[in-house]
Amino acid sequence: MRDVNKDDKPLILPSAFKHGVSENDILHAWREARGPVDINYDRDPPRTCTGEF
Repeated sequence: MRDVNKDDKPLILPSAFKHGVSENDILHAWREARGPVDINYDRDPPRTCTGEF
């Protein structure tokens, strides 16, 4: 897992607004994408949603 600085903000290009994307939507997607990530996705055996093996 990597640490995430939730205060980081993305560079929002003006062209994003031409496509009808709101700043709130961009910031929400940015925070979700920068959340904790399990980089060991190829573990054996894989975990299920219930945490069972």
